[in-house]
Amino acid sequence: MSAPTLYIFPYAGGSANYYVPLARSFDSGVKAVAARYPGRGGKQDLAAFTGIEELADAVIGKLPPINESTGPTAFFGHSMGALVAFEVAWRLQQHGKRIAALFVSACAAPGHSGYDYIPESDRGLLDAAAQMTGVKPEFLDNPEFAARILPTLRGFKAITAYRCASEARLSCPIHVYYADDDDAATAAKVAPWSERTTGACTSRRSTPGTTSAARSASSPTGCPICWTCVDRR
Repeated sequence: MSAPTLYIFPYAGGSANYYVPLARSFDSGVKAVAARYPGRGGKQDLAAFTGIEELADAVIGKLPPINESTGPTAFFGHSMGALVAFEVAWRLQQHGKRIAALFVSACAAPGHSGYDYIPESDRGLLDAAAQMTGVKPEFLDNPEFAARILPTLRGFKAITAYRCASEARLSCPIHVYYADDDDAATAAKVAPWSERTTGACTSRRSTPGTTSAARSASSPTGCPICWTCVDRR
């Protein structure tokens, strides 16, 4: 049997290159692949995408075949990437292609968005960010700075708008990670992930700061657990 493969789905604003150290942290017996969202030079561009479903379409179009001959396959998604991973897994399952496990980090369950109303326009997103964070408006008027944070803000909008089918349930286990200091993905908001699988659903709470660490190329979290679960399948 072929070695297990773990596909890593980045958060909004995070390119596939950001997760290269995480991919390299696995044992040579596990093949880790970072999914690439639309864009050039490893930089995603979410401007043309209105939701999770369209991102899932783009990812599925680039995935290699997933079947018994390719070995066990698992998905890991962080923040917005968790919803993209779930949507991709659900669509594959509808076509008879099942993954071995889904790992989600720092993301409320589908239909339990951790964000309230998100403005539609980019200008509205920037104004809302200034109001919520206290960032000086002049910083957000800087085109270069705005270009760096808009992908993340658009990701928040995609998370809020995502509504999966009520019958969408994976047959594989779902493993959930959340941090104490993440108001958008609290224990109550991640608990309904259990409703999205007919298999087991586990959750692991981390100490404050782990959400940021999961985004750090030098300090990814959860990889030993991911390796163990995928390797057993």
